[in-house]
Amino acid sequence: MWITLFGDMEYISYLCRLFPPTYKSFCHVRILSYLCSMKMNKTIFLKTNTQDLPLKKVKEISSLTLMYCIAKFGVHKYKKVPTISVINNPDRKYYGMFVCGTNKIVINRAHAFSVKLLVQTILHEYTHYLQNMNEYKLVLKKVGYDKHPYEVEARNNEKHYTEVFKQLKQLV
Repeated sequence: MWITLFGDMEYISYLCRLFPPTYKSFCHVRILSYLCSMKMNKTIFLKTNTQDLPLKKVKEISSLTLMYCIAKFGVHKYKKVPTISVINNPDRKYYGMFVCGTNKIVINRAHAFSVKLLVQTILHEYTHYLQNMNEYKLVLKKVGYDKHPYEVEARNNEKHYTEVFKQLKQLV
């Protein structure tokens, strides 16, 4: 299911670009109807520990969250939709990161240890995918991490986790 979904990401990205903003709701219906066939067997909660879930389930939640991001925030004009990689490395001290060079969102399951944190991290990193990261380091030196406008925007987008979770629960 994971491979099939990510194999179709380019197609979904194409559909979202094909329809202008006024018709994006049609694209959303296509995405959601595609996802309705995906079922998660075990009931999940925001506090569910991602370490207690099989990797396949974590990837499923990740892919559904990515689909939400595409529907809610759109796609970048020039980049393909990012892929998601899930690692479990307690030595790396981050929840997730967007790697511009490979156009990949990396989620560190060791620190994004709840479903809430997992979803928030994907929302945060997807925001970075949409931003012009060439300017990131320049602004970082001037204002620091906490006041960086890109980080402020990404943290604000994390607040959509409740919307994402409501949709996840409907698909359970």
